[in-house]
Amino acid sequence: MSFRINAVGHLAGDQEKGEKGECRFSLLSNDYAGTGKPKVLTQVWFIAFGSVADAISKHCRMGDQLIIEARHTANKFEARDGKTVYRYSNIVEWFEFGAPGRATAGSCCTETPQARHSP
Repeated sequence: MSFRINAVGHLAGDQEKGEKGECRFSLLSNDYAGTGKPKVLTQVWFIAFGSVADAISKHCRMGDQLIIEARHTANKFEARDGKTVYRYSNIVEWFEFGAPGRATAGSCCTETPQARHSP
């Protein structure tokens, strides 16, 4: 079973490119906690594959804003010790570049990324 989620946030750090070409990263967002209460910082992890992973790893840096549509899926596998492990994955299916972070805005770009990207 999977759900669709939409997320808007800033890259928490430089993304990690895996051996199989996947790209793992997390987004940070300040969430409203109620009247008179401080905002709550939320961090959510995502994984992207193929051309989406290539575009994110090539054009995005820490602090950049991303607008993401992802598929939230449950995964089940057997660990080395024989126990069944349950995990969740947020798989990016579409994204759009948002506001640049300090690292991107301060650098000179020779190539402009596309405004929207999907596989």
